[in-house]
Amino acid sequence: MIYFEIELHLNNMVNVALNGNDKVVREAKLSTSR
Repeated sequence: MIYFEIELHLNNMVNVALNGNDKVVREAKLSTSR
């Protein structure tokens, strides 16, 4: 199973996908805009 986490901040957000063993499958840092 894949777990997906989103950390939302004022100027950017970090998206992380973890597998069932808590290992990072993919990580991305993206800028946010209004």
